[in-house]
Amino acid sequence: MLPAISHIIGVVVWGHAQRLFGTYKPLVLAGAIATAAALLLLAAVGRLEPFWLTVWMAIFGFLPACFPVLLAHGRSLLPPHLVGRGITLFNIGTIGGTFVVQLVSGGLIDLFPAQNGVYPLDAYRLVFAAQGLCVLLACGVYARVRR
Repeated sequence: MLPAISHIIGVVVWGHAQRLFGTYKPLVLAGAIATAAALLLLAAVGRLEPFWLTVWMAIFGFLPACFPVLLAHGRSLLPPHLVGRGITLFNIGTIGGTFVVQLVSGGLIDLFPAQNGVYPLDAYRLVFAAQGLCVLLACGVYARVRR
């Protein structure tokens, strides 16, 4: 529940930051790079003590809540008559991306043999590392967008 609550708080904070700073890209990149860093930290450390895992989950719920700012940036690039279709396309891309991430994550975890139905910690470390690197790759592409 903690990540969900911190995500709700994050949406409000990121949205207010966008209005305060009047810009999209730097905020989205900050949130996405910090999200990648959180994933890569977990990949590097592997296992956190319960207190630090709780802190990590709260932070991880908050950081990717910059996504509505990304949608707002996309919306700002569309002519008024295409906003509905454009936002729908962005949402389809998000849902499709979630599907791909889950599919690839499952494939990566399956590279490691499960013992008694439990996958080793290294399988999850690989998944977190792959997801963090993919977020950084997406940041590289997004940073090149001119507007």
